[in-house]
Amino acid sequence: MSYQLYWLAGSPYSWRALLSLEIKGLAYEGKLLSGANREHKAPAFLALNPRGKVPVLTDGDTVVCDSLAIMMYLDRKHPTPSLFGENAVETGRIFQVMGELGDFLAPAATTFVNIVFGGQVRNKVAEAKELAQEILKELDHFDGVLGTRPFLVDDKLRAADVML
Repeated sequence: MSYQLYWLAGSPYSWRALLSLEIKGLAYEGKLLSGANREHKAPAFLALNPRGKVPVLTDGDTVVCDSLAIMMYLDRKHPTPSLFGENAVETGRIFQVMGELGDFLAPAATTFVNIVFGGQVRNKVAEAKELAQEILKELDHFDGVLGTRPFLVDDKLRAADVML
């Protein structure tokens, strides 16, 4: 039986799970949900994930919610190619970069997207500009890293690259 992945278009969290499946070359059935129709809040989906969030991966009777949990699940079940490293040093470096992405880039990016797509730009121009500068600063940092090697951590595609 192949995996089933429930996802929403436009969801970076869904993209993480989709990319992980593709990187590992795994067969899966994509279950694109309609955000406009709120299919992620329908009873059938809430039976899989009571939080009503995507992505959700099913593997037979196993249900895994949250993009990072899905990435870890797939990496443990299919260790090659490794998304989280083959030893403690690699794993530590990967999680360090993932922490930087989560702590410094994601909050500014999420708030910026909410302002822009929430129709609040006119009321929050100064905040949006400040957030844009913060985002650009973080992206410049990671661009500098990528100027010295092909991927964020080492010479292999890792979970940190997928997260970015």
